[in-house]
Order: sequence, then structure tokens, then C-alpha cells
Amino acid sequence: MRLLYIHAGAARSTQLHGLQHLRFFAAAMVLVGHLLDNLERGILGEAQSFDILRTFPWHSGVDVFFVISGFIMYFLMHERFGAKGVAWEFLLKRLVRIIPLYWIFTTLMLVAMLAFPEAVNNSDISLRHVLLSYLFIPAEAPSGQLTPILSVGWTLNLEMLFYIVFAISLLFKRWLGLAFIIGSLLALILIAQFASFAPAPFKVWGYPVVLEFLFGIAIAAAYTQGLRLVRWMRWPVIAAALALLVTFEAMGANEFSERWLFWGMPAAMIVAVTVFCEERPGRISTLLAYAGDASYALYLSHLFVIRAVGIGFDMVGIGHAGIFLFTGFTAAIAASLMIFWFIEQPLLTRLRPLVTARRRAGPT
Repeated sequence: MRLLYIHAGAARSTQLHGLQHLRFFAAAMVLVGHLLDNLERGILGEAQSFDILRTFPWHSGVDVFFVISGFIMYFLMHERFGAKGVAWEFLLKRLVRIIPLYWIFTTLMLVAMLAFPEAVNNSDISLRHVLLSYLFIPAEAPSGQLTPILSVGWTLNLEMLFYIVFAISLLFKRWLGLAFIIGSLLALILIAQFASFAPAPFKVWGYPVVLEFLFGIAIAAAYTQGLRLVRWMRWPVIAAALALLVTFEAMGANEFSERWLFWGMPAAMIVAVTVFCEERPGRISTLLAYAGDASYALYLSHLFVIRAVGIGFDMVGIGHAGIFLFTGFTAAIAASLMIFWFIEQPLLTRLRPLVTARRRAGPT
């Protein structure tokens, strides 16, 4: 039985519907994880826990995002290594895509910390920490944590690192560029692990979880060479990956330093089988694609929505955890779609001409 085959036109295909759906599911996983975290912290007045839901590591959605990021960057740029001006064009596109919405929600969090310190977990701030948070540079907060003003932004700090490393790699031929990416990320991991004197940014940039970007690149390299799997294999492989996540969680294998293995490898399995098994888009696929478009907005905004729902439940006296989970989940997704349609898309539409203008003007 043929399970694996080579698709002759693979490198020319740009419609990855399954990957778009996966972006939504990854963001939704993180959303569920934070809803459960807030329940355990007592957002409804007393600590509550859904033990059956806690058997799954919902925060591994971040690992799926990292693998997807590595895949997309290489998939889009694999034929442009060494091309004149492409490095700056690539980086400018990523900055235009990432910065505006991140700065908006970082500012909202800063306002909340100043105006409503009792409503946030850590309200201590310093000017240095604030500035470095806007610049995507990891820094120690007054609380001692290595997280930016917007706590979920720790992943964006790593994303920005990857974008800069990848942009530099585009200055070289493909094989040399890939060697630069691998060497740079491994060097940062070694510095973080063995150089105790390394400053805070290097401790974060050297998280072993950055290996997940390499997983994505490896999957994209196989995909662009035409590797495919038969369609029916998708669900058995995804089921196996989810089973591994549950098993590792039950074993207590959730140390952050080992995350790249126990969460990253199953995440890579899910991304790989999603792209290697081609699918035909349908109506549900179109709806999920819209939700995938709003996944970045969902990731950045969901903590605000969860807190707002918690305050609303406290005001009306609702203490049912199940109702809170359902309301918080649906409200966060609805809010993300509104943010995407009315804030993110208009911003991107206005800023994209900057990229095309720079392309016409030539590289700096």
C-alpha cells in the first residue's frame, strides 16, 4: 500500500488550508489553558479545577505555533536565499505583520497596570522593562520574571529572534543560510546553558524551545521537495501525537527545558501530517480559515477578555466554572474576529505600501 509519494508540483503550491486551520486550533488551545489557569487562581472567588481537562497540556499550542512559524518562513523563502534585497524585504514584512497589534496590546496592558493595579497579576513596572518590552528584547521584570509587559509576549520575543536570524540567513546561498540558522540557534542554547554570566536576553533566546523552529524548517524542506502522505493518515497520526502529549503530561514530563522534546515533537508530528496530507477546502474549511486569520489577534487579546469575563461574572454573582469556560472561550474568539476585521486588517492594509515602496526604492 502506498503511504508516501512525491508530488511533482509541490513546490509551486501555496494553498495550505490545513495549516491555516491549525493556527486557530493552536491559539484556541492556549486560550483553554489560560481559562483553566484563571479558574485555579480563583478568578470566580475560589479556586476551581477541571481535572479531566487538566490531563491535556493546552499550552502546547505555543509549540505548534513555533513549528508552524519555522515551516512558513522556509516555505515562503526557500527559493530566494541569496537574492538581492530579499533579507530586508523579508524582515520589513515581518515587522509590519507583528509590531502594530503587539504594541497596541502592550500599551493596553501598561495602562491596566497603571490604572487598575489590583486587576493584574503583577503591577510593578520599570521604565527599562517597558522600553525593552516594546523592542522585543527579553528583560527581567521588577517581579524577577523574564517576561515582557504583556506576558504572552515571551513567545513574540523568540519569534522576533528567529525572524532576525532568518533574515540574516537570506544574505547567503540556501545551504549556507540554513547552516547559519542552525548554528546560531544551537550557539544561543549553549550560551544559555553553560554561560552563567550571560545577560537576561541570552537566557531567553537560548531556551531549547527554539529548536521547534528548526522542526518547522525541516518539515518545509521535505514539503518543498514534494513529500506527501496519503490523506487517510492524517487523523491516526494526529491521534498518536495527542496521545503522546497526554501521556507525557501524566508522566510529569513538563519541565520547560525539555519542552522542545515532550511537547515540540508531538507538535511537529501534527504540523507535518497536516501539510503532508493534502485536503480539499469546503465550507467548514473556509470558516476555520477566517478563524486562522484571527489567531494572532486571539493570542494577544484573550487574557484581556478572560479578565473582563471574570469581572462580569463577579458583578452578577455567577460562580459556575463550566459557564465561565464556555463564555470565556466564545467571547475571546468573537473578540478576536472583531479585532482582526476592524483593527488588524485596516492597519495591515495601510502599512503594506511601506513594504512595496521600499522594494521599489531598493535595499538599504
